[in-house]
Amino acid sequence: MASTTLARPDDERNSLAIYGYPVAQSVSPKIFNHLFPLLGLPRHKYKAVECRSLDESGNAWEEAVKLPDCLGTCLTMPLKLQALRKVDELTPDARATGCVNTTFFRPCPTSSSTLLYVGTNTDAAAVSNVLLSSLLGVSTPLPASAPQQFKHGTAGAFVVGGGGATRAAICALSRLNLSPIFIVNRDPSETDKVVQGFPDVDLRPLPTVEHARREMEDLRKRDLRLVCGVGAIPCEPPTSEEEKRVYEVVIEIFALAGGKGLETERMERDKGCLALPIKPVFVDMVYKPPMTTLRILAEERDWTTVCGTEVVLENCFEQCKLWTGKDVPSEARESARALLAE
Repeated sequence: MASTTLARPDDERNSLAIYGYPVAQSVSPKIFNHLFPLLGLPRHKYKAVECRSLDESGNAWEEAVKLPDCLGTCLTMPLKLQALRKVDELTPDARATGCVNTTFFRPCPTSSSTLLYVGTNTDAAAVSNVLLSSLLGVSTPLPASAPQQFKHGTAGAFVVGGGGATRAAICALSRLNLSPIFIVNRDPSETDKVVQGFPDVDLRPLPTVEHARREMEDLRKRDLRLVCGVGAIPCEPPTSEEEKRVYEVVIEIFALAGGKGLETERMERDKGCLALPIKPVFVDMVYKPPMTTLRILAEERDWTTVCGTEVVLENCFEQCKLWTGKDVPSEARESARALLAE
């Protein structure tokens, strides 16, 4: 899209919305319209707008971003991929995940009279924050002194899925210095594309239970722990053989890497690094229902699990900062968390 003319000094950009189809059940408006007054921004408003395609001329998203009060947008399916072609600039996270879930304005470095419309993906930061919060046992925003990574060569992780959310999870796990990262997915060709998209990450597909057993045994021999997992598949009963195999592999991982037998093991933290947890942590990005099948399977095998609503909230907190420049304080975060739990 063409760069947008800067709003006049007496204009205020305070209009935001989530676009996609369907979006009527989105919890985002409820969260943001609760947060904005707590941040001292009572005029900021956020709504849900149905939009089936960004390629249709005069679509709702295209018209909204031209308005002088538009501060930014959120995008959900089926628009996340289309948005890659509709913005002026993409952040590294948008490029890595291959999709855009958030847009915002920033000044154009070559022209003081225009704003660039930037596309990013906040899922990676959200998943990273959720994992760190669970591993450290503290709520976000994390203290500046909090460690952000595991010591190299001590811990690995796994992901379930093969779409944009899975790519975001891989970005998040890589930031925690977790390697290798195993990927469990029903579609081998989709898995190959994900692996090719991260040439600098040690990504290893686990197509069968036998592969999982061999890899978990190899980790044990190398004195390397599997400490995190992220799920990014719908919570639906598996019907095809490929879908059933995904669950078989995941159950094997949960069983072999669970926390049982480690209760008395002392987990030392290297200076400046995250401590290896006694129980590994599994985050399911899906939150309908809150207790998904993957979470149930994980907890039965002694994993700590986190509901996907935490990822939703952390996305909102990240987006708030992008749009307003304001960090959401602890009290406002807890208030939003309580609202979402109602």
